[in-house]
Amino acid sequence: MIRKSKRLDTVLRVRKIHEDLAGQYLALANKGVVLAIKEKDNRVAHYNSLSFNHPEQSQEEFLRERQTLQIAADSIGYSQKALLQAQAVQEQRRTYYVQARKNVKIIEKLKERRVEDEQRVQELELVKTIDDISSTRWIGARDNSYSEELQ
Repeated sequence: MIRKSKRLDTVLRVRKIHEDLAGQYLALANKGVVLAIKEKDNRVAHYNSLSFNHPEQSQEEFLRERQTLQIAADSIGYSQKALLQAQAVQEQRRTYYVQARKNVKIIEKLKERRVEDEQRVQELELVKTIDDISSTRWIGARDNSYSEELQ
């Protein structure tokens, strides 16, 4: 039983390491989402700060302003895609962390059961030993009383 407990302890240590790594990956993914939100908000604010309504302007100026607005709008679209990707990674890391946590809980419960089983086995062995001692004393006492009756 001791060998199995040592193996279980080793597996539990490894699973806890996996859980810690999964937690760290989740924290990094959460940070990535926060950064992606900030970047998107900055790009939207920049787009909203652009204003080019000049009544009289050349065609060249008009096309330049239009291109600037288009680039800013594309930038917002790109940042939105980056945010969606960061959220997908975050969800994947969250699922991985939850699974790692479940694995640790399962092994901890298994270890608790193993300890309880070992205690039961030890208690049964103790009861058997006490029964054997009692039986031996009773047989010895009976043999002694029987010997005394014969004399």
